[in-house]
Amino acid sequence: MPTTWGTVEAVVDRQDGSGKVVIRTKQSGHDELTVHVGVSAQTLIARGIRRIALADVRVGEFVELSYHSNLHGVEAESIYVRSEPRGLSEARSA
Repeated sequence: MPTTWGTVEAVVDRQDGSGKVVIRTKQSGHDELTVHVGVSAQTLIARGIRRIALADVRVGEFVELSYHSNLHGVEAESIYVRSEPRGLSEARSA
């Protein structure tokens, strides 16, 4: 299953448990890419070892996202909210 990492740019949470997450990720060669990923009621979302709701994911958080493609685009299988990767915060302040 494909996986990507990045910073949350936007979260759209609908009452039916579906929604969307937009993340900004770096590709090889330092190019940035904005990815729009659908979220369903079956998507596993966690911070650490605790499950959370999509509404608990905040803009600016770093996530690891596993996904699959379907007829409607890209849909998340799992979203893990993580601490910022080591070295990234130092690079931003330079």
